[in-house]
Amino acid sequence: KPAIQPFRYSSVLSSIWFYLRHPGRSVLPEYTGWERLRVPVPAGAGRLVLEFEAPGERPYLFIGSPRVVSRGTSPRSGHLNIAYIIFDCFAKNHIDLYEYPGLFAAHSPEEAVKRIGTRNTITPSLDRYAKEVLLFDGVFSAGQVTRPSIVSLWTSRPYTESRLPVFRNIVTKENQEEFHALKFAALGDELSRRGYFTKQISCNAQGHGVSSVGVDLGFDENYDYTMEASEHPENIRRILEFFEEQQNRKFFLYAHINTPHSPSWIPLGYYLRALWDTNFIHSSARTLGNIRYLNDHLDSMLKAVEKLRLRENTLVIITADHSFARSHMFRTTVTEEEKMWARQDSQSVAYFHSRAVYTRKGGPNLFRHTMNIPFVVLPPRNAGMQPGKIASAIGALDIAPTLLDLATGERNGRFNGKSFRSLMTGTKGSA
Repeated sequence: KPAIQPFRYSSVLSSIWFYLRHPGRSVLPEYTGWERLRVPVPAGAGRLVLEFEAPGERPYLFIGSPRVVSRGTSPRSGHLNIAYIIFDCFAKNHIDLYEYPGLFAAHSPEEAVKRIGTRNTITPSLDRYAKEVLLFDGVFSAGQVTRPSIVSLWTSRPYTESRLPVFRNIVTKENQEEFHALKFAALGDELSRRGYFTKQISCNAQGHGVSSVGVDLGFDENYDYTMEASEHPENIRRILEFFEEQQNRKFFLYAHINTPHSPSWIPLGYYLRALWDTNFIHSSARTLGNIRYLNDHLDSMLKAVEKLRLRENTLVIITADHSFARSHMFRTTVTEEEKMWARQDSQSVAYFHSRAVYTRKGGPNLFRHTMNIPFVVLPPRNAGMQPGKIASAIGALDIAPTLLDLATGERNGRFNGKSFRSLMTGTKGSA
């Protein structure tokens, strides 16, 4: 791990002073020193012993849910890949397609962006797909913070059934045992059983257990790396590697990027430009800079999908675990209500006992601006899905059943939610 002290923005001057003391991209390294380890398994019978030796006083080694797998290829026309990309705290008002639907409906993406203007165009990486995406307007998270959002997302069960703590970073062994005893179905495991290679790449470790929620959600591989100063470029690099390495396999990728969630690390150039564009409002500049930084990373992912011809058979979903509990005034479309929420205190430190479920002093609320998440679907070309805006109300518990239905045509009785595949394909169904 790089020897970089944690840092959080507190003011304009302290932010600039920090960057002056840490010039260049040295504060956001693209390589952290963590490496994957693969060991070939001998074909014959016997005992395989792995021994590890590392120099230094504090070597790091983490192995979670080791799996024995064989590599293979599948004809691209014979399966659907899924890339589910979460940006933590991403909100609908961060995305041009949600803010200016009339312009994108009436004009080409290029003309719409021209009319919006350089200052107000924030997510051009998505704007260019305006005529291809399905834009869901009524998708609601199952939790206002990460752990309840993600556990419910992939198990399609109400979070309170899991008996896991909500606002506490450490998931105890007792918590894990109780959760696994419930034997919930999980989408990663369900797709793995059907021949998919499933992987989580996350930088929101909260447990830390085997995945970012502190329990095993059934993915074949977990890459769970968290460090404030380097998590963004490192995890983007891993995602691009995944696309390159798995392009000829059936895969399900769940990527969770901790942007624009605090501590809001961005290179200095993004912050200074946003500071100018927001009339030197520090909190708004921090958020605007993060969305632009997010956009550039998303752009690299979408270009990789195009370059590798994965658009032929890959469903790409850009969404959030939950949204902001407040809105910053970097949009000219901001409302008086959003300005009121911007004056509220941000998420505070929790006070609770080890068995607490949905109890907290302070923190995000359960109003629409926290729970109503963006949900942008970029379908495979020639997949028969109908682009446009979809207003139907959809709960996060419906997402796993839908992805299972799209990938396999099957359903799982242990999922509480229902597939909304028919809303995406325009066919009759059980949505």
